[in-house]
Amino acid sequence: MGPYISIHDGFSPRAQWYNFIPNGDRLAIDSHPYVCFGAQSAGPIEIFEPMPCQLWAKQVNQSMAGFGLTTAGEFSNAVNDCGLYVNGVNLGSRFEGTYPGFPDQVGDCTPWLNWENWDQDLKTGLMKFALTSMDALQVISFNSFTVPLSQRSLRTTFSGRGRSATPLQRAQCHCNLGKPEALAPATYLLEH
Repeated sequence: MGPYISIHDGFSPRAQWYNFIPNGDRLAIDSHPYVCFGAQSAGPIEIFEPMPCQLWAKQVNQSMAGFGLTTAGEFSNAVNDCGLYVNGVNLGSRFEGTYPGFPDQVGDCTPWLNWENWDQDLKTGLMKFALTSMDALQVISFNSFTVPLSQRSLRTTFSGRGRSATPLQRAQCHCNLGKPEALAPATYLLEH
C-alpha cells in the first residue's frame, strides 16, 4: 500500500500516457469526464442513463489494463451546461445557444435551474444517471462545483438571493429539504 502519484490526462487520450514513466510504480491517471460539455440534448432524462457506459466504460477498462489505476477526479450529474458560470463568467450555455461557437438553441435552461420544481421522474432519472456514471468510471470523486449560493438577485428568473444557480453541479441542492436521496447518490449511499 502507500501513496500514489496521480497525474491528470491533460484532456488527451489516456492511451498516450501508457508509457509515461516506464516501469513506474504507484502511478494513477486522473480524468475529468463530463456529459454536459459535449453535444446537448433536450430529450427526456431517460436517454442520459446509458451515456456514461457508452462514453466512458470501455475507455476506463482499457486504461486500467494499459496504464493502471484510472480515476475520475471529478464529474457531475449535469446532463447539460445550464447553470451560472458553468462555462465561465457571462459565457452563456450551449443548451440555449448563447455560448460562443454554439449558436443553435437546443432548449431553455429555466426548467433545469428551477430545481425546487423537479418532479420525481427527473430526480429518479438523475439518480440513475449518477449511479451509471459511478459504475462506468469505477474510481470517482463526485464534483459539486462549490459555486456559492447567490448573494444577489441575478438577471435571470430562476435565481435569487440564497438559492443555487447551478443545481446540476451543486450537491448541497440535491440534499434540499432533508431529501438527500433526490440527487446526490454518492453522499446518500455513503450515509444510508
